[in-house]
Amino acid sequence: MEHGGVFLINRKGKFIEPTVYARRYKAILKELGIRDVKFHTTRHTFATRALEIGMDIKTLSEILGHASPTVTLNICAHSLPEHKAKEMDRLGKMYNPS
Repeated sequence: MEHGGVFLINRKGKFIEPTVYARRYKAILKELGIRDVKFHTTRHTFATRALEIGMDIKTLSEILGHASPTVTLNICAHSLPEHKAKEMDRLGKMYNPS
């Protein structure tokens, strides 16, 4: 069977079945005392934080395996309230530089 994407692999270089990493992911969350969130949620968090630190959208889109940057922006990237406030402060300083 041909795989057209990137997969998680184990130490022996073998593909990890989705059910195996999903089970391990849940165990890690429990072990660390982190509330149970879907694995896919981590992609959204990654995308949001990557943009916040200034990663360019084209690079991020390719890392996530999306067909276009538009998909990344419309589906995976979210603007957090604290980021919005920070950006508005920056804009305000442009008009009131004191």
